[in-house]
Amino acid sequence: TGGGATNSAVTFARQGLQVGFVGKIGHDPAGTEVMRVLRREGVDTDRIVHDPKLSTGYSTILLNTSGERTILTHRGASHELGAKDIAIRTLEADWFYITSLAGNMDLLSKLLKHANNHGIQVALDPGNAELGQTKKLRALLPLISVLKANAEELQVLFGGHNLRETVERA
Repeated sequence: TGGGATNSAVTFARQGLQVGFVGKIGHDPAGTEVMRVLRREGVDTDRIVHDPKLSTGYSTILLNTSGERTILTHRGASHELGAKDIAIRTLEADWFYITSLAGNMDLLSKLLKHANNHGIQVALDPGNAELGQTKKLRALLPLISVLKANAEELQVLFGGHNLRETVERA
């Protein structure tokens, strides 16, 4: 069904890992399809929050004849996921894989502290909204095991004029 979080969950489940998905979707046909696909792929959906007022997020990809893409995105319910939606104290796992949380650094901090206090490893794939809060994000980096970022994202986070300089600063 697309989306970084759902795509990652399905990828990990297809590798034979036990996977649970935490997120927020609308109470609509798109949300029903997300649930159907995740369940079919063996992803635990018990922690998905259904918002009766918001629609499920989606993207439309426009492709021109040269292969150039334009992506139109409606964030929907996923953009409104907050700490109040998740029983963080009950989360148990060997790993958390966290993608963009729409810049909700409070939620990110709570998830990372919970993981750190319970021996849970964390892989973080921050979105633009998190990268836009570089000082807060850098302060949380000691709580993660793996940072997934491309060269431009690393440069935003650590500075530097080229990749070598950026990596040296990290």
